[in-house]
Amino acid sequence: MGASERPIKFLTNCSPLEKTQGAGREFFIETIEDKDMVRPRGKLLLAKGLFKNSAIIIHQPGAEIVYLAFLHWVFYKWTAKIIAVDFQFSKPKKGFISQIKSAVWKFAWSKVDLVLGHMKYNIYLNKYYGIDDSKFYYIPFKVNGLNAMDECMSYESDYIFSGGYSWRNYDLLFRAMAQLPDIRLRLLTLKKERLTIHNTYFKDADLPDNVTVFEHDLNPGTWMEEISKSRCVVLPISPDAICSNGISVALQAMALGKCLIITNCPAVEGIFIDRVDCFIVDPADTDGMAKVISEVVNNSELRRKVAEAGRLKALSYGGVDELMERIMGASLQLGFRSAR
Repeated sequence: MGASERPIKFLTNCSPLEKTQGAGREFFIETIEDKDMVRPRGKLLLAKGLFKNSAIIIHQPGAEIVYLAFLHWVFYKWTAKIIAVDFQFSKPKKGFISQIKSAVWKFAWSKVDLVLGHMKYNIYLNKYYGIDDSKFYYIPFKVNGLNAMDECMSYESDYIFSGGYSWRNYDLLFRAMAQLPDIRLRLLTLKKERLTIHNTYFKDADLPDNVTVFEHDLNPGTWMEEISKSRCVVLPISPDAICSNGISVALQAMALGKCLIITNCPAVEGIFIDRVDCFIVDPADTDGMAKVISEVVNNSELRRKVAEAGRLKALSYGGVDELMERIMGASLQLGFRSAR
C-alpha cells in the first residue's frame, strides 16, 4: 500500500465515531474519554496522539484546544490536523483580563484546521476568533432521542412549552406572555443559580401569572413528555448568542410534531424558513413574539401545517448515527499526512 493509500488514524473524545463507515474509506479511530483529558495522563495521550495520528477530533472543545494549539504551533511539521466539533463561543467581554483570554483563544483557534459547526454562518466566529470560511464547515445537527420517539405519544394539551438553559432570553418571553393572559406557559429549565453559568437570567418577580417554571432533573423521558403534550414550543434565544444555541431543543420539538416559534439566531439563519418550517421572531420584538404566539395557538390549521413541515425537516437530519457520519465525512475531506 502506497503512502497516499495508507489508512488514516484519528484520536477523538467522541466514541460514536468508531461506528462510522466514512463512505468506504479506510481509517482507524482511537478514543479518549472526556474525564481523562483533564488529567496529566490524558494530556500525555493527547500529546502523543498529536504526533502519531493523522488528525485529532475534539468534540465540544474546551481548554484542551489551547494545549493542542500550542503543541501544533511549536511542532507544526510533525503534528496531526486538529478538528473541532460542536463548540460554544461567546463575544469577548470588556476588561483587560477578558481581552487577554480572548487573545489566547483567538491564537488557539487559529491553529485549528477544521471547525465543524451546527450553524450556517461563521460571521461572529471570524470576527472574534479568526475562524474564516476556509476552515469552517456547516454540518446539520441531529434529533436527540430520535429512537425513543415512537414510545412518546404526542398530542396537544392546553399549554405551550419553553425550555433549555443556554443563552435563553426568557425576559422577552415573559413580557410577551404578560400580553397573553389566556395562554398558559410551562417552562422547564435548571435552577436559576446554574442558569447564570450558561448566560441565562431571570427573576421570579418578572413571572406573569400564566407562566409556571419547573426545575428539570435532566431526565430525557420527562423532557420529551412535556414537549409532546404541548400545543407549540417557544424558544427565545439571546441576541448575544453567536453559536447554534437552541438547535437541540428546536429539532427535537419539530421531530415530535410541534410547531416551533424561535427568535432569529445563528441556529436558524439560513437553515429554517419563516412560516414554512417554523416561526422566526425578531429577538428584540416583544409585541411580535406575543402576536406570533397568539396566532399559532389560535390557528390550528396553520399550526399543524407548519408543524408537519418542520417535522419532516427535522427527521431528514436523522439521529446520532447520521450526525457521526457527517462529522467523519467532513473530516475525511482534509488532506492528511501519513500517520505514524
